[in-house]
Amino acid sequence: MKLASQRWAYRSTRAKRELGWTQTPHEETLEQTINWWREQEGDLLRPPGTRQPLALRAAGGIFSRAGSLTGVLR
Repeated sequence: MKLASQRWAYRSTRAKRELGWTQTPHEETLEQTINWWREQEGDLLRPPGTRQPLALRAAGGIFSRAGSLTGVLR
């Protein structure tokens, strides 16, 4: 529990210096990740702009409501 309350900070200078690592905006990273998954899973993923099956949407709604209830109950 004590570790969770401590402040942790990391610097990327070594990764930049030794690996040539560069930061990218999170939007770009998310786009690249989605494109990668589309290349990997192609036919299994629904095309952009379509909705998930009703059962998955209902489950997502239930879990999101349950998550907001846990904050109220604490």
